Amino acid sequence: MRADWNIFDPEEQLVQGNIHKPDFDIASGKEQGLSLKRIDAQEVARMYFGKTWRWEDGHAYFGNNGALTATAENNSVGEGKWYVTGKGELCIEARWSSANYDSVDNKRCWAHAGDNSARIWQTPTSDMRAWHVFEPGKNLINGNPYARRFTHLKRKSDG
Repeated sequence: MRADWNIFDPEEQLVQGNIHKPDFDIASGKEQGLSLKRIDAQEVARMYFGKTWRWEDGHAYFGNNGALTATAENNSVGEGKWYVTGKGELCIEARWSSANYDSVDNKRCWAHAGDNSARIWQTPTSDMRAWHVFEPGKNLINGNPYARRFTHLKRKSDG
């Protein structure tokens, strides 16, 4: 066995049920009558301001005056700004850097909508067909608990 491989443990690494079933039901048309209404810009801004959005491989903190700090895979850091457009799209513009590569500028935006069951849906604006349920209580945490990690990785990337 390769030294960098981990043994697969189904008890620890598999989740119960199909976590993608709600997305499949909507994409396949099984969930009928889904009516989405865009969430307005002020509500989107309130949802993210002062919070950290946790991703599978990192996080982004939405600070004062549109300041954004983030980390992602391969110990990269992103620093830039966040804002919400008049259409209620959350956008982040950041310069990403790492000790392993030169800086790269990146801009990404997400649309948000609510349904008649009070669920929030989100999709990258680059693919408006990729809607999925977004759970702020699960994905967003108050404050910036990863500030030290960002500072540590930023020092490393600055060299």
